[in-house]
Amino acid sequence: MVTNTDINRPPQWLALHFPHLAVDSLQLSVRNQRAEQACLKRLASWSYQFSSQVVIASRRNSLLLEVAASQRLFGDAETLARRVRTELKQLGYRTSCGIAPTPEAAHLAARHGLFIRTTGDIRKSIDTLSIDSLNLQLTSIRALHKMGFRTVAEVLRLPRKALARRLGLTVSDYLDRLMGHRPDPCKTFRP
Repeated sequence: MVTNTDINRPPQWLALHFPHLAVDSLQLSVRNQRAEQACLKRLASWSYQFSSQVVIASRRNSLLLEVAASQRLFGDAETLARRVRTELKQLGYRTSCGIAPTPEAAHLAARHGLFIRTTGDIRKSIDTLSIDSLNLQLTSIRALHKMGFRTVAEVLRLPRKALARRLGLTVSDYLDRLMGHRPDPCKTFRP
């Protein structure tokens, strides 16, 4: 298990999101979650060549690779992301990718094609995104909409205690992990 506080160097997470994970063809009509999970495991094993810290995020059809140390071998994180994406495309996979210093921010970055270098850059990179982009339960998103919130910036301006009182600890905990204020432990994959 690795957390974003386990290492001396700042972490850099590369998230690979597979929006249309195809197992045998591009025209699957019924989701086969077991096959998707097996496919993600194969892709995680393949990704191990770029990082020794690979995380499978099955619910999101995504992988996370901690690539800070890998940059000595493969170049900066953006160069590595382009290489990984190109090689996956050659293997027949469509993926979106993003980079950020926290796992939650990396997932968000992948869905929006963002490259976020430091925890200080997270807020300015995601402020204008819709709250629908956040990885929150639909009930929390609806409640935020009912309160008049539309962007991530508006939600981040709320004091965490007030937010927790209105929506529960899950939302404030998520935002703290997203912003790097709280550790976000991730269970690493071992081939």
